Order: sequence, then structure tokens, then C-alpha cells
Amino acid sequence: MFLKALHRRIKTESANEFGVSVKTNVRYGDYADAVCDVYRLGEGRLPVIVHFTDSPGKSDRSDYSAMASAIAAKNKVFVVAKTSVESLKAMTDCLRQMEEYLKLSGAGEKMDVNTLFFSGDGTGAWSALKAAGAATRGEPGFSIKPTGVMLFSGIPEPMELARLDLRSAKNALKYGFGVHGSADTIPESAVKEICPGFPPVFFLHSDADNLSFSQTAQLRSALKRAEVKYSEYRAAYRNVKRDFYLDAGSRPEADSALAAAARFADKCLNNELRIDEYTEI
Repeated sequence: MFLKALHRRIKTESANEFGVSVKTNVRYGDYADAVCDVYRLGEGRLPVIVHFTDSPGKSDRSDYSAMASAIAAKNKVFVVAKTSVESLKAMTDCLRQMEEYLKLSGAGEKMDVNTLFFSGDGTGAWSALKAAGAATRGEPGFSIKPTGVMLFSGIPEPMELARLDLRSAKNALKYGFGVHGSADTIPESAVKEICPGFPPVFFLHSDADNLSFSQTAQLRSALKRAEVKYSEYRAAYRNVKRDFYLDAGSRPEADSALAAAARFADKCLNNELRIDEYTEI
């Protein structure tokens, strides 16, 4: 109880610092993890960014309060969400339920779901890719095509890597995205979600991320093959460590990275994004 109260206080303080409001513990589906927090500035109708967090147990939604507040302060609705990682079916059901929540609640919450961005970090980045891929292909239950996708801090295939011991994981990592799962986990490589017509992609990584080089190289190649516009933001290890973007308001590197993500969203909305923008700190 004490920790939950502390997390709520931290969220409120971060939101107050950036001048945004936050609505916590909003349920959007029937899975245990299908809960989100909604950060926004003012009461106007705004573009919405749905950010899927890293795996349960590794992160809490309150960890994202500074990041969410910083981006929401740039005239966005920022939704911090979790999806179930019990199986591929459970995760897909959660993603469908998130889209249903946006369709039903978006107007009342003054979210412009026609300018929707899917975002995520770590395993949440896979959720963002999966949701965008399903919407692009027109799969049942996915009718809102996102304007863009934002990927932070690596894109591992969560359910397979989580099941491996350290030695097995090290052996698997050399395959990068090519870790294959069983029928009910992740059967295909994450980059196979990238297809012609896929929305523009922003991806941020540092030299400290897991699989940074193999992942970003394969992601970059997949984007180029499908002729998808993208913006890459790379941070050198000498400047930052993994997950530095969560330190908004206290580290200039984090503020710079999140400002780049917000600019990406604005460029997508204004159709100003070039084919392969690159930023390095």
C-alpha cells in the first residue's frame, strides 16, 4: 500500500511539474494488465500517443510519469498502457481492446484518434509494432490506422527471450530478431510486421540497449525494403545508459530525446518527414 501511494504521489508531482493532468488506473479491457494512465494538457481535442510499457515485473506505469508528462506538455494525449504477455493471443486481444477503448472513449476524452500513434519500449515496442502491423493489414478488430509508430530502447521478442536462461539467451541473441517461438507465443520475427503502407517509424536506442546494433540494423533494412519513412535517434553510451528517456525534467539528454519524438509526431501530422532522418547525441 505504501509503495502504491508513493507511485501515485510521484505521478502527480511529475504531472504538476509539466502542467498536465493525469487520470490513473483506467481499465480498457478484461485482462489483468489491461489498465492505462492518461496524461494530457488542457481540454482541447488533441492527437493521441498510446505507449505500451516494458514487460510486467520489469516496469510499472508510474515509471513513465515524467516521460508521459513531458510529451503530453507538447499538446498530445499520452496514454501509458500495458498489454498481457501471457501469449500472443492474449497480447493481440489486449491490443484490440485498446483500440475499442479509443473508439468508444476517444471522443468523450477529446482524443483525436484519427491522429493516433502507437509507441512502446522493450517488449512494449513489439506491442506497438504488432498493433500497427495489424491495423495496416486491416486485421479484424483493428480499424484505426496509426499516423506513426515510436519505438524506444530496443525491440526484443519478449515471450521467447524471457523463457531463456542466461546461457541460452546469449546464444539466441546472435540471431537478433530471428528468435522463433512456439505456436502460441511469437512465431515470426518482429520486423516482419513492417510491410508496404506501414506508417512512419521513430526509433530511439542507445549503445547500452540489448541487441541495439543487430536490432536497429534489421529494423532499418526492413523499413527501407518497404519504403517506409523513419527517424532514427541514437545515443552514445558515453552520454547515456539504457532507458534514459524516462528521466525527463532531470536530464537534458532525456529532454532532447523526447523533444525529437514529439517533433517526429508533428512532422508526421504535417507530412514533413524525410525518408531517413538521423539524430545522434
